[in-house]
Amino acid sequence: MLASLLAAALLLLPSSAQAQDLADLLADGDLVLIEHGADGRVARVKTWSWFPQDVDTVWSTIVAWEAYSDWMPRVKEVEAGERGDDWVDLTWTIKVPGPAVRFTGRYQMDAAARTIRGTWRDGALEGSSWSWKLEADGSGTRMERVLKTTAATDSFLLRQFDDRWHTLEYGINAATPIVEARGLRERLQTVAPR
Repeated sequence: MLASLLAAALLLLPSSAQAQDLADLLADGDLVLIEHGADGRVARVKTWSWFPQDVDTVWSTIVAWEAYSDWMPRVKEVEAGERGDDWVDLTWTIKVPGPAVRFTGRYQMDAAARTIRGTWRDGALEGSSWSWKLEADGSGTRMERVLKTTAATDSFLLRQFDDRWHTLEYGINAATPIVEARGLRERLQTVAPR
C-alpha cells in the first residue's frame, strides 16, 4: 500500500524531480502500482524496473520472443505466428497447476520509441493487455511494464481457491511483472551489449 501511494505521488511531481526520485527508488528494487476497480478486482498493474544494460541490449532481449522459455519462469513455449513490419502474433503456453494456459496476443512494436503493446487475440486470458516501455536512464535502462490479465478469473482451479478479497488475483497480477523483471535481469547477465 505504501509503495503504491509513493509511486502514485511520484507521478504527480514535475518530471525532473520524478525521474530522480524514481531512479533513487529503483536502486532499491522494482516498484509496483496496483490499480483496482470499484468491484475490488485488479484493474491493472504497473511496474518500473531498472537494468544496468543499455536500452538496445534490453530491447533486443525482450523482442527475442521465442527465447522467453529460457529465462521467463513458468513460460513453457512461445510460438511466433503471423508477422507484419511492426507487429507479431505470439502464442504463449504457460505452466500452471492443472492444464497449461495457452493464449495468443498481437504485439505492436515501435522500435524507435522502444515500446510494445500487446492485446489479447485468442485462447485464455480474454481481454488481457500488456505493454513495455524502455528508456535510457543514466548508465542503464528503465522499463515500465503495464499489464491487465484475467489469469485468476480464467482458471477454474484458481477460482476455487480465491477469496472475497481476490488474494490470488492480486498476487498473480502483481508478481508476474516482478518475476519477469527478475528473469530478464538474470538473462541480461549472459547477453553481450549491443
